Amino acid sequence: MKRRKVARLALVLALAVSVVIVNLYFVWTSHVLSGYQYVRSYISGFAAAQMNLINAWPWFTGAGTKGTMVREFIDYEVVAFSLVIAASSFLLFVHRGLKKATLRMLEIGSLSVLPLGVEIYIFDYGEFWIHASIAQVKAGFIPWFTNADLLFLSAGILSVTAIIELRSRLPTFRTRPGPTNWE
Repeated sequence: MKRRKVARLALVLALAVSVVIVNLYFVWTSHVLSGYQYVRSYISGFAAAQMNLINAWPWFTGAGTKGTMVREFIDYEVVAFSLVIAASSFLLFVHRGLKKATLRMLEIGSLSVLPLGVEIYIFDYGEFWIHASIAQVKAGFIPWFTNADLLFLSAGILSVTAIIELRSRLPTFRTRPGPTNWE
């Protein structure tokens, strides 16, 4: 019993930390905080720590802070943290059944990605209709997929899963056969 509680706590922490880090990356890359000096300095500290991590990898040595290699590294990290979000949210709800766990995984995953599309739409509209990531284009993985597609897809997935969950909670009404005027 104690192991289950520890494992559940570890999954909750992994989920929470991953969502926070992914959204910090989103804020960092979408120019949201261009006017807020205090928060921008906090994000700059986060970015400095990120640069130390990037420079530890031999493939990214000398990439600088504005290079495409840095953005590509961040893209890979966001994908890795998104996988952690999906796996931990699925494992947190798998005891309720596979359908419920899959719905929760899709809800939490789309809810964690939704802020990026909104931030780009509001604060960096010039990048709204271009590809979602550098790593995606370099890998040739659906290079037509834009930030706008990311926003619309995550909003659509969130809406559909919320409707499915709402419908499963509503009571089912059965109609009784009533009198007919056929006689």
